[in-house]
Amino acid sequence: MKEGNLGEQGKEFFEAFPDGAISCEYIVVQCNECGKLMNVPKLDLYVPKDGYDASKQDKDTRWSVAFSGRGYDYVSPCDLDKYYDLFEQYNHRCTSCNGYASVVQGFTDCTDDSIDRHVQCPKCKSMLEIRPFGHWD
Repeated sequence: MKEGNLGEQGKEFFEAFPDGAISCEYIVVQCNECGKLMNVPKLDLYVPKDGYDASKQDKDTRWSVAFSGRGYDYVSPCDLDKYYDLFEQYNHRCTSCNGYASVVQGFTDCTDDSIDRHVQCPKCKSMLEIRPFGHWD
């Protein structure tokens, strides 16, 4: 993202805020043009809270069985919540038509009971039925 491989928004952000961070949790977005549903990293842009020095973060702390973090420049999900503020939401683009995509609220965590009534399948046009599914590391 720092090199611009995901667009200018991320590149310009990291040029302005070298200690910034992004959220890599997966979310569902839907294209505003063609209706395509996509499961993508959130990529919202965060800046450190006043007084937090990101350079003092212990990079040898293991916070996940699946990803140890050793040797990578990262911010753990817990540290992102605790030490960073949302600067800007990432502008997702459709992988098919390049239209803008909107986050489908409640889709990922299945907490919004009304979601079954407002998310339409882009192919068959029927309303989606959300079923809980567990996954952890």
